[in-house]
Amino acid sequence: MSAASAEVPRYSSQPVDLAGIAESHVSTEQVRANIVAAKQTMSANLDAYKELVNKLVADMVSLFETGAKIDVDKLIEGFAEDEKKTRAKRKFEEKQHSAAIRSVVARRPDLMAALSDLIKAQQDDYDRLAALYRDARWALMEARAEFLPSHPSGTIKGQATDIDAYLKERS
Repeated sequence: MSAASAEVPRYSSQPVDLAGIAESHVSTEQVRANIVAAKQTMSANLDAYKELVNKLVADMVSLFETGAKIDVDKLIEGFAEDEKKTRAKRKFEEKQHSAAIRSVVARRPDLMAALSDLIKAQQDDYDRLAALYRDARWALMEARAEFLPSHPSGTIKGQATDIDAYLKERS
């Protein structure tokens, strides 16, 4: 992938299926064991994705440092959009899960603590993912500002403008 055509990699988490848990005849211990395994898998997947995004950002910053003139605006906008979508998805799933947990706990109260832990882990992963996108976006913006400063535009306070010079001449 060339630096100019780099796109934001995507991360996808699978929503937690709570409906089937209430109907199952699986023991509480087995549900807890499955939840621990699911939490570990979610965390490992996010860690691998984080490594990929951080490598992409580090490579872009390295290109800036070597003097490459690359346009990362699309990448920065992509990270901003993904951060926004991640936060919205977290909020949406939080609402869905609270209703689903109430339904499951009504039939299987023994699962409340385990399900709450699972939902908390998933929400934490959404927070980590949103922070990853935010940090990647800011790192790129910082590198762009440092290595590709834009030309000044507009007036600087105290600097004479054309109208100021004209008025001085006329008086």
